[in-house]
Amino acid sequence: MKQAYFIGIGGIGMSALARYYHHRGWRVSGYDKTETQLTRKLVDEGLTISFTADTTAVPSTADLYVYTPAVPDDFILLTYIKNLGHKVYKRSEVLGRISSKCDCIAIAGTHGKTTTAAIIAHVLRELGADPTALIGGVMKNYDSNYLHGSSELLVVEADEYDRSFLQLLPDTAVITTVDPDHLDIYGTEKEMRDAYRAFAQMLPQSADLYLHESVDISDLKRPAISYGKKGDFRLLDLKYSSNGWKMLLADVEGQYACTWQMPGEHNAMNALAAFAVLRKRGYSAWDIMAGLETMEGIGRRYDVWLDGSPALVMDYAHHPTELNAAISTARMQYGEEAMIHVIFQPHLYSRTRDFYKEFALELDKADMVWITEIYPARELPINGVSEEMIVNEMELSDVSIVKSTSVSENIANSKADVILILGAGDLDQQMNKIKAALVA
Repeated sequence: MKQAYFIGIGGIGMSALARYYHHRGWRVSGYDKTETQLTRKLVDEGLTISFTADTTAVPSTADLYVYTPAVPDDFILLTYIKNLGHKVYKRSEVLGRISSKCDCIAIAGTHGKTTTAAIIAHVLRELGADPTALIGGVMKNYDSNYLHGSSELLVVEADEYDRSFLQLLPDTAVITTVDPDHLDIYGTEKEMRDAYRAFAQMLPQSADLYLHESVDISDLKRPAISYGKKGDFRLLDLKYSSNGWKMLLADVEGQYACTWQMPGEHNAMNALAAFAVLRKRGYSAWDIMAGLETMEGIGRRYDVWLDGSPALVMDYAHHPTELNAAISTARMQYGEEAMIHVIFQPHLYSRTRDFYKEFALELDKADMVWITEIYPARELPINGVSEEMIVNEMELSDVSIVKSTSVSENIANSKADVILILGAGDLDQQMNKIKAALVA
């Protein structure tokens, strides 16, 4: 039996890759620094995970060693494996090797790649195509970030972090958005756009490339299919009703309506991207729309925990554009007069440094805001960077800095109609307590 070992196995992307090998009969083990609901589920599925950096738990003769680039170069387990004489691969390198052997559909973009990839994977399964999919979020239909398929179809995210997407070899690619992000890696917005251009240019001429109409990649020397409100594929209308979100899409052949469960215009655009990809692959428009109607959503992507008074929504929003989408969607769903209380956990010191003014601008669109301390993830603190930078730029009067650990204790005092829990940190670990406090 072949064996694989993962450093950082509890990451959402790494765990999908670990599941890929596990489902193919490999013995899979790994390390993660924190036990979570996801790692507990991996253990229940038969994977072996250690939560201490103990070299004795590392197999000395595994067939594959994989690590996340968030791990420091001098991390003890990484150094130990290299000293054994083994090559350790980044997740993106392994994903590139897998994609080269498949009919790969890859979704890139600052926002929307997880949701778009999940929608495509789900609708393909509904259409009987049986794809394999490695997704950066938990698909509610399957309670997993991984689909094990028997066909040659592979659906993956093309992650721009660390230029990972340049390792992929897709047959179909989508770029949803190119907003500046990960400037700790790229340095400038130009460098980031150059990376997206390189991703688009490396596609074979036979591959289909889909660009949202907002994506501006200059000097792109290859054809592309557009989607948006004025593109080759179009979102004509979106309305919210008590029955759900009514969406009207169009291509050159006609217009197609459906009611589906995923809120907001940003998600309608993700659905449109999926519609475009699948139409070009020859599937019936009405069959695609039927598949969209059964899509339940993604965990932490405008995830409604309570739909009463108050409504409670969790969203992974960690970029200014994503804050705008979450707050705008709440206004559209619950009404312009609804009192919206945002609890925002900034993600990364570098992102806070780069976008604190933009965060303030978007948070000012709420009625009440709590900002927690910055969630550092892979980073060390940056001198002079704090959540106070955001607060000091805001015009809203009802703004407070709170401890992330105290949110569930104090939330019952909120008088809001809608409570949005926003950020890519660890506030999701408190959602059961927050919900309990609101319904008590």
